[in-house]
Amino acid sequence: MLEVRVLGNQPEPSLTSEGLEIVDFELRTRDEELFEKGKQIVNEYIEANPEWEMCQLFISDPMTVGIYPQDSTGAAFNSIVLELEALGFYGKAAGYRELT
Repeated sequence: MLEVRVLGNQPEPSLTSEGLEIVDFELRTRDEELFEKGKQIVNEYIEANPEWEMCQLFISDPMTVGIYPQDSTGAAFNSIVLELEALGFYGKAAGYRELT
């Protein structure tokens, strides 16, 4: 039997990985409304965690949200990445460190 995989119709893998913490990330979407919601979520996260002020990243083409701290020693963004992925964002890039 022929197995066919249609690109774009399978779920995107999560950026999270067991045993690792995300220290910076970029997630994308193809949906403008979702992009606006993602920007709102990232900004709310920054408001609740002022140590990451001015670390948020928004790119309109392609529609990308992210957080890139200058010093990632205290960063752990797994929860916000999972929240954005649950809405429909998919991973572009992430930096990791091992859980200690």
